[in-house]
Amino acid sequence: MAYVAVDQDKIMAYAIVLRGYTRGEHHRYQAYEGELNEQTDYTLAPSVADACQSQGIGSALYQYVEQELRKIGAQKIVLWGGVQLSNQRAVRFYLKHGFRTLAQFEYQGTNLDMAKGLPA
Repeated sequence: MAYVAVDQDKIMAYAIVLRGYTRGEHHRYQAYEGELNEQTDYTLAPSVADACQSQGIGSALYQYVEQELRKIGAQKIVLWGGVQLSNQRAVRFYLKHGFRTLAQFEYQGTNLDMAKGLPA
């Protein structure tokens, strides 16, 4: 699934959502959390254009995506590729929206795997 926030002809933000996990995410998240549910867990890859950050666009898009995922029975959202620890703006964004840090991993720097449960 893909969600796009557009202002006239300019893409301001997007979010790609995959049901289940990519291979890399599956291996890492299984090590942290044990059994995974490929039917109710979703992997999220969001992006907000630099010029559009800190304007509420990312929050509005994320809230919309979460609402849509809840409608289809999602129980957990994980970050696709994690988030770079050095990107404190993004880390704060995810914490603000209820994600929790599960672990750190190294790939082109230190990254955090984060997840959010979506109780019914």
